[in-house]
Amino acid sequence: MLNSYLIGQKAVCFQYLKEYQKSLDIYDRILSCIDKKDYEKYIITLINATEIYIELKEYDKSKQYLNIILNNMININEENKYLAGLYFELGKIFKCFKYFNKSEKCLLTSLSLAKKQAQYFFSELIYIYTFTNNLQKITNIKNEVSILISKQEKTDNKLIYKLIDLYLKIGNIESTRELISFGEKFI
Repeated sequence: MLNSYLIGQKAVCFQYLKEYQKSLDIYDRILSCIDKKDYEKYIITLINATEIYIELKEYDKSKQYLNIILNNMININEENKYLAGLYFELGKIFKCFKYFNKSEKCLLTSLSLAKKQAQYFFSELIYIYTFTNNLQKITNIKNEVSILISKQEKTDNKLIYKLIDLYLKIGNIESTRELISFGEKFI
């Protein structure tokens, strides 16, 4: 079977070159062979095709695809790392149809999900900075996490515990106390 990701990238290239029919032919081929329960790939392909149909002013076809996308979005796990991007793209599609309330709802959902996902990035960065012993960048992460928590008034406790553990290991009692004090307010 063809690698749908690579073929999809080829379709995206044709899309950017405005060779829409070539791109649509590829998307149709992907849609005919992709497992419909692979919701993420299925929806991404539909979104890309929908954007072309909008560009071609084939609004009936684009709305048909939009309905399929909406019916499948409920199947995506809320922890999916691409969900924020999917909502963002969906918000742009709604904007094209001048469905501004729906567009706003999708874009705000996208933003909210992206903020939640920032914690995953911080966790990975903490690992890197710990491994490379870059204390200044660890402090920067601590400050960013503090700002994020104060704006959201909640966070993944594991991230705070990871930072506290790190500061205890390196003997930075002042930063440990700051995190504990900060955590008492928001955790």
